[in-house]
This record gives sequence, structure tokens and C-alpha cells, in this order.
Amino acid sequence: MDAASQDLIIQKGTFDLNGWALTVNGSAGKLIANDGGNLQLIGDENVIVDANYLQLNTGSTVTYDGSGSYNGLKIGNTYNNLTFNGSGGTWILDNDLMVAKNFTIISGAVDVSVLDFDITIGGGWSNTGTFNARNGTVFLGFKGGLSESFEGSFLPPDWTTGGNLNWLQDGTTAQGGTNSAVSGTISTNQSTWIKKTVIVSAPSSLTFYWKVSSESNYDFLLFCYDNDACTRTAGYDQRISGTVGWTQVSKVLSAGIHSLKWMYAKDGSVNTGSDRGWIDLADIPALYGSFNVNPGNSPFYNLTINDVPSTYVLSGDMTVGNDFVLGDTATLDTSAANCSGTSCDISIGGSWMDAETDVFISQSSTVTFTGTGEINSNDVFENLTVDSGGSTVTLGQNLNVNGNFAIKTGTLDVSNNNYNINVAGNWSNANIFTPQGGTVIFDGTDQSFTGSTTFNNFTKTDTTNDSTNQILVFDNTAIQTISGLLSLTGIDSDNRVKLVSDSPNNQWGLTANGTFNIAYVDVQDSDASGGSTIIHTNMVNSGNNLNWGFSSMHHLAITGLALQTAGDLQLTTITAIGDDDKLFTAYMGDKQLTFSGANSTYDGTYPKVKDNYDVDVEFGIPVTITFIDGVAKTNMSLYEAEDAEIETTDGTFSTLGDPTW
Repeated sequence: MDAASQDLIIQKGTFDLNGWALTVNGSAGKLIANDGGNLQLIGDENVIVDANYLQLNTGSTVTYDGSGSYNGLKIGNTYNNLTFNGSGGTWILDNDLMVAKNFTIISGAVDVSVLDFDITIGGGWSNTGTFNARNGTVFLGFKGGLSESFEGSFLPPDWTTGGNLNWLQDGTTAQGGTNSAVSGTISTNQSTWIKKTVIVSAPSSLTFYWKVSSESNYDFLLFCYDNDACTRTAGYDQRISGTVGWTQVSKVLSAGIHSLKWMYAKDGSVNTGSDRGWIDLADIPALYGSFNVNPGNSPFYNLTINDVPSTYVLSGDMTVGNDFVLGDTATLDTSAANCSGTSCDISIGGSWMDAETDVFISQSSTVTFTGTGEINSNDVFENLTVDSGGSTVTLGQNLNVNGNFAIKTGTLDVSNNNYNINVAGNWSNANIFTPQGGTVIFDGTDQSFTGSTTFNNFTKTDTTNDSTNQILVFDNTAIQTISGLLSLTGIDSDNRVKLVSDSPNNQWGLTANGTFNIAYVDVQDSDASGGSTIIHTNMVNSGNNLNWGFSSMHHLAITGLALQTAGDLQLTTITAIGDDDKLFTAYMGDKQLTFSGANSTYDGTYPKVKDNYDVDVEFGIPVTITFIDGVAKTNMSLYEAEDAEIETTDGTFSTLGDPTW
């Protein structure tokens, strides 16, 4: 089809070349795809379109649907929406690719080529075909809109100038700062222009300042919007002439790719004033949105979410073969419902880097590191796994994991900066953890260890005053080694940290050779004989422990009133005493005690003790009494007028030979 010197406008629907050649060029011809218009082509058509006359307007889509192998994209490398839908087709990029809105692979394959071209997407990414990332980088989001004051080197990046003479930097006049851009000094019937192509992901607005000194109504400073073929008399958006001082101009922009062109153009006679035009402070504020990212079954190599205040919602598990960057103010949300479980998982082959003001909504996701790299993140991960084979993952900042942490293969090194790790879930280690001088902090409630780990400092603290112990479960087949500070602290006797084995009565191993900060802890089934004797205060020994510095049970002591009224209930306290002559708090639970030392009356009334059910039990008969932290209380009734020395025994420990009352 030859539409040279004519406009070919795809207003709505699809215009399918289906392999036919298309020529649209010439001074009066444009190829325009409007909002809702879809230009569809196989990929090897002979398409001739002058870049100055190609307008892929907001909402337009270009679709490639061939089934062969194609080098390059026939309509260039800048699009609003771009779709590939060719079963068996492969499109090999020949340059960096920019898509203002959505990039979609329905079927077929897109290959960044051996030259590893980059792809920048302003909207969403959807892939149900194949994406061959090679060693290229995909960028999501465009950094800001436009903010140019012409204060730096000239031309600014990504600006172009041309015509009969180029535009220049002018340091003698400016609306802001000290510099502006000024048109070249041209003659009659000549023009000079400066141009910037911008991509905006959501509706926005352009503002700029301009001024002119020219022949009024004949020599003009023009602004041309999405029409590079504009002239002094036609196709412009706005124009001024005569003597006009610095004036601000506003232009509403739709989402998409836009050409912004300023041109100074003269007629055939008369030179008036400075015969030039100026522009300054061109600005498009950053406006962004929320976009879906469906990686499909194809990994990215490098993936960067740019410094944009947009939200990217995963709708599939994502693999990044090398480095992932989450930019300043950007949000990555893993909570899509169509992922496995309730959120999407992420696999990183290299490093994870993010900024202080980004947002990572981790939900219940797991981030797995599979190769050599660095975790340099301010974010909170839900679950984090190192599965890097023979490679080392190194911390670049303190690490915060709100769920479970695991090392399956490879090494996690906290680095010589001695970064800390906070874990609120469980810890599992099947390979190598290099602690350096860092601290691992368990900040959840009930947590557990699986596998053996060597720590520098380890901390677990109960900070919730809820009269409930926090349980720390240890792998009975493993040994936890702490070379620095071991800090285990509860709040009080009702809020302890309780250390137990995952297999009751089977001891778990602990080797601690540093310092201790241990208080209000309850320990059971622990073999700490490989290290220093554990030092602690307000500790409960629940039994089967080695090298925890507990005293041994020595005897029972009874205390009460020295004088009693016959037949009255008298409060009596029984206390377990250790061999250090201190309270032995590990003497716990229901005990069968037999009391003696007082006589019956002449009519056969025996002294009695209340059991746990408030039932009177006569002296000489075992009675069930409950001890809490080494102390029990009961009520006793004596009847005979006599000097009595009350004694008791549980069959092993007693007051016999060492009575206190």
C-alpha cells in the first residue's frame, strides 16, 4: 500500500498489514494510530515511514503476529502499547526498546539479542509466551517527567536541535537560574528548532516559559506538539511574535509518547528586534499509577524498578537471574491472588538493592537467593531463603525477616560490617552461616531452630507482658554455638522464655563460650557441656540439663506460726532448698508429701493437712500438694497440746535431720 503524501489514520479497530508493504511519507503524509487503534503486522513487511510523520498516539497499540524469525521491529523502537502474538514467532531486538504503557507477549518470543539491548516499560508487563533476557536489563517505570532549566552542559541529555542553525545556551537571560535556550541566528525563510521526546505513563501537564523578539505577525516562535512537520503557518500548537517577555505556557498531556518541539521561523523579509526566541524551565511533573507484572515462565536477567512513585503488582512468581533494584519511592506488591499460596515468590540470582523510601509489600512471599550477590535492603522480607549452591550471599545492610529464615545451600555472610539479622519466625540452617561480629535477634513469639549454627551474638527477648511464656524449640540432633553474648530474657516469672527440645527427653546441644545475659528463663533437656557454665538469674530448671549452673535439690523446709490454736487452720509454707542454701525453683508440680512430728489427742483426733482439693489428710498419709517455682502453701490443723517439731518428706527429700520448725 502506497500512502505517500497522504494521511493514514487508524482511528479505531485493527489495521492488519498481513505481510503487505506499506509506504507513508512525504511532506503531507502521516501514519497515525489514535486511541483504540491497533496497527498489526507480521514483522517482515516492507514498511517505509518517515520518523517525523509517525504518530503512535495515546492508547494506540502495535501488534506483531508473525510465525517466523524477525530481526528488529519494523515500526521502530518506541511505542505506546506493544503486543507480540505470533505462535512460533521470534522477534530479535536491534536497539533499546521503549514502551510508554503496556508490554505484552501473548505468544511467540522476544529476544534482546546477543547485544543485550535494554527494555524500558512505562506501564505493565505481561508474558504468557517467551522472553529471552540474555544479559539485558528491563526497566519498569520512567524516571519522572521533565525538568529542564538549561543550567548544565548544552545540549541536555536526550534533547536534539537542528534546522538551518542549532539552538544555543544563553547566559544573559533566564526565567530561573542563569541560563536559557536561545534559537540560532538565522536569515529570511529559515528556521531553527530544539526538540525533546517524552514518555509519560499517566495524564500530566507540560509547563514552560518562553519569550521572543521578532517581526510581529511574521517571524514566530512556535511550540509544536506531536507534529514535527509543523511550519511557521501550519501544524503548530501555539506561537508568539513581536516583543513578548517571559511568559508561562501550559499544555495538558495524555499518557503516551509525545514530541515537544520549539521552533523559531522567519518569513522572506525584515529583521526586527533581536530576531530570536528563548525557552526556559520546561517541566512535566511525575504522575504514575499501578501496574501488573506477570513474568510468566521467563526469567528477567537484570530488573530495575525505577525511582518512580508507581506500584507494581506481581501476578506470577518472578525470577531475576542477576540483579534486582527497587528504586526510590517505588512499590513492589507480591500479593496477587493467582500466585501459589496467597502471594508471589521471588528468586534472585544476584543482588537485591533498594532505597530507603521504597515499599516492598511482602505478604506471605518467600524471596530466595540462588547465586553470588548482596542483600542491600531496607525492606522487611516475609520469608527469606539462601539456596545458592556453592556461592556466597553477603549482607549489605541489617536484615529484617518477618517470617522464616533458611539456608538450604551456599553461604550467608553478614560481612565484615557485622550486620545484624532480625528473625520473627523459625531459623533453619543446612549449610554455612558466617556470623562475623553480627547479632542474630529473634523478635517473634514462639520460634524454633533446625540444624546447627554458629552465632556471634544471639538474642531472644520476651517483650509481651501477657502472662504467657514464649517457647524456643531446639533441634535435638543439632548444636547451637554462641561465641559472643548469649542473651535470653523474659519479663518475670509469668513471662519467661522457655527453652525446650523438639523431642522431649532428648537433649539439644548448646556450646556457649562468651558472656551471658539470662534472666527469667525456663530450660529443659539441654546439654550445654561443650562450653562454659551458663550464668543466669531467676531461672527455672525443668530437668535433664547439663552445665546450666543450677544447684542440686538438698532438702525441704517448713515455716509457719510458732504458736497455734488447737483445731484452727494454720497457713503453712513448704520450700525447696538447694545445696547452695537458696530457693530451688526447679522443684515443681504435684508432690506426694507425708507429714509427721505431731500427735493425736486422747480421743484419737489426728493432725491434718489440706490437699490440692481442700480435703483434710491425716499425718502419716501421703498428701498431694503443688509446688510452683520451689514453693507450696497449704493449711494445717494441730490438736494436741504439745511442743511439736513438724517434718515432711516426698520419699527422696525431706526435713528429717534438718527440720526448721
